[in-house]
Amino acid sequence: MNEVLHGRVVRDPYRWLEDVDSAETRRFVREQWARTRRVLDALPDRGKIHQRLAELLAIGTVGTPQVGGPWYFYQRREGTQNQPVLYTREGVNGSDRVLLDPNRFASDGTTAMDWWYPSHDGRYVAYR
Repeated sequence: MNEVLHGRVVRDPYRWLEDVDSAETRRFVREQWARTRRVLDALPDRGKIHQRLAELLAIGTVGTPQVGGPWYFYQRREGTQNQPVLYTREGVNGSDRVLLDPNRFASDGTTAMDWWYPSHDGRYVAYR
């Protein structure tokens, strides 16, 4: 498919994949998934690699804090959580409080925050 953007013709042979509900797209994704599984499942020591990665990911993460007014905002993911949780606390010694937990948005854990920004005074947080 061709499209004209800013006076230039842009060819996009994969535009048809944007229709996620089409039978053709679903067939393509199934075939790609099967091919990927055949390659990855055949890797030697795949089980050992999987086990080690699971151990490392179980450690969890803590993000860099951002300050808004008297508030500190940061994300933390415990080892078994699919998505990091946004926390806030008042001042350095305040108690942590969950501000937004994306893990509650979808039971399969696939809904995530793309970004978040506290306002200068800390009264608001914009997120997506």
